[in-house]
Amino acid sequence: MKIEILKARIRRNGLIELAGSFYRDDNSAIIKRLKEQNKQALIGIEREDSIYTILGENFTYYSTNLGIYGQITHRELLEILQNNALKTGKSGDFEFVPINEQDSIWFGNSYLMNALWNTIMFLYENSKHRK
Repeated sequence: MKIEILKARIRRNGLIELAGSFYRDDNSAIIKRLKEQNKQALIGIEREDSIYTILGENFTYYSTNLGIYGQITHRELLEILQNNALKTGKSGDFEFVPINEQDSIWFGNSYLMNALWNTIMFLYENSKHRK
């Protein structure tokens, strides 16, 4: 994937502005640390307390309030986001979206979640591992 195309998509989605000080890219410590762990981390968000949601080429990497670190495929996460949105509608709370019985991924708010969702869709649609 060409990073220039991804960056253009991110600008168009307003992700950088919506994320503000939470935005992370190649220059941030969390992205560098994930890459050292052989993860294909690209961009994402991270709070001051190290709770993060980082998008990679094929996975979303996350940490939770309970100190759990994990990853989920973009396909699985897109299904969860769609089901969550159908259940809660526009008035739903999108700060944390549950992905299983114990884990929830941090998305900040509905606007930031929407920008991340659009970016995840773009990554999934352009993935070589798409099934």
